[in-house]
Amino acid sequence: MRGATVEPVRGDGTERAQEDISDLLITVTTIEGRVLRLVREGDREIPVEDLANELTLLSRDLRRCYRRAQDLSERRDLGFRTQRKLRHLQQQCIWLYRKAHQERAFFQKLQLEARLRRVISEEAFGLYQQLLWADHEERRLAASEDSAVAALLLAEPAEPSPT
Repeated sequence: MRGATVEPVRGDGTERAQEDISDLLITVTTIEGRVLRLVREGDREIPVEDLANELTLLSRDLRRCYRRAQDLSERRDLGFRTQRKLRHLQQQCIWLYRKAHQERAFFQKLQLEARLRRVISEEAFGLYQQLLWADHEERRLAASEDSAVAALLLAEPAEPSPT
């Protein structure tokens, strides 16, 4: 090939990528530990507002980790194992991001439920719980695959649902 020179891949670039991946793995593992600690301790030891704030901060940190892993994965000089590590890191970030959001929503719902219990009667709260159950069942059936609904049609009738 005339006029074109191919530059060899320099080791220091891929070594730096390996260091970045190791740093990301440590960071994501630390974030996972913090998320799981918050889940275990829950609202018994930490006020719900503080839980929500901490989970929001962890989500922000996960965004940065994911973006860095994405940037690294676009490099063309990385091998199969390195790319596989990056995909694993990205999947872990996605899982943790979902987990943090689910837990934040869970703790917020607990707080709202407690407030609701304080402002309405026990009978009204019971009716509200039944309404939630009916809504859940409606969404569950609507989201079911046809094969699951067919299995329900063939199954023996269960106890009547609470009304």
